[in-house]
Amino acid sequence: MSGYPIALQLYTVRDHCERDLSGTLKRVKAMGYDRVELANTWDLSAEECKRTLDDAGLTPVCSHIPFEQLRDDIDGARKLCEVLEIRYACCPILFPEQHPARRHWKRSARVLAEAGGALAEDGVTLCYHNHAHEFGTIWRKYIFDILMD
Repeated sequence: MSGYPIALQLYTVRDHCERDLSGTLKRVKAMGYDRVELANTWDLSAEECKRTLDDAGLTPVCSHIPFEQLRDDIDGARKLCEVLEIRYACCPILFPEQHPARRHWKRSARVLAEAGGALAEDGVTLCYHNHAHEFGTIWRKYIFDILMD
């Protein structure tokens, strides 16, 4: 695609990726995409994932990295970003049922801030994929604002 570089979020075609990853990635390339955002790595190692993307002629620009990995395995997240040569990582969701009170959101926000600092040391920016529930309020404050503060 010419003009502004656009990446396809592979979550959009997740069912197809589950059935035929290599074929789906090649079809994505044939549709005109050069860049993709990963929703996961389909149980492939970072190196295998990179090879599969390279074989399809696609460049990853971002990857979703689950909150639990950002919290419990930041070194693994850093390695994934390094191997994929991406500069953006995205926490895909914080589930509201796991955050019944403001303190839970604040605790998760601290984890994300710490993970973001670690990733920043490698030149990677941590993003957050928001949903409607983050615009609900707790103690008259938007959950999204709690996360961003």
